[in-house]
Amino acid sequence: MDEIRIKAGFKRDDRYQESVLLSYPVSIEWTTTASGSSQSSPDWIARLRAEHEQLNEQARQCYAEEQGSGDFLLGLVISLGLPAYLVLQVIAWARFRKSHGLLVTWPLFVFVVLIMVSIFALMAGSNLWPIWLILICPLLALYLLVLLVILKLRE
Repeated sequence: MDEIRIKAGFKRDDRYQESVLLSYPVSIEWTTTASGSSQSSPDWIARLRAEHEQLNEQARQCYAEEQGSGDFLLGLVISLGLPAYLVLQVIAWARFRKSHGLLVTWPLFVFVVLIMVSIFALMAGSNLWPIWLILICPLLALYLLVLLVILKLRE
C-alpha cells in the first residue's frame, strides 16, 4: 500500500458532494506472518492488568459470600411454579368444583389467558414469550395451596 485516502462529504438533493479529501503517502507491506518485533508491554499495562485481576477476584469472593439459600429458593419457586400450579389446579378442580366452583375455577381462566398471551408472543417471535407464565404461575399455585388448606380445614 502506498497511499491512504480519507474522503468526507455530504448528501444534498440525492447527490453526494465531496467536501474534504485527504491523502497520506505511506509505505506498508502486508504479510501473512506476524511482525518480528518482540516489544514488551509498558509497566503501566502490567499494573493495570494486576489491578483488574485483583478487582475481579474481590468481586468473585463477594458474590460467593452473598449467594445463599435465597437464590436457590427463588430458582426453585420459579422452576416449580408451573408444575405445582398444574398439579394443584387438578386437585382443587377434582375435589371442590361442585362446592366452591368459582374459587377453584378463576385461576384456570387466568392460566388460559396466560397461555394465549404466551402463544401470541411466541408467534410474534419474542424471546420472552414464557415470562408471564413464569411470573404468574407461582402466585396461582400459592393461591391454590392456601385455598386447599383452608377448604380442607373447614371440612
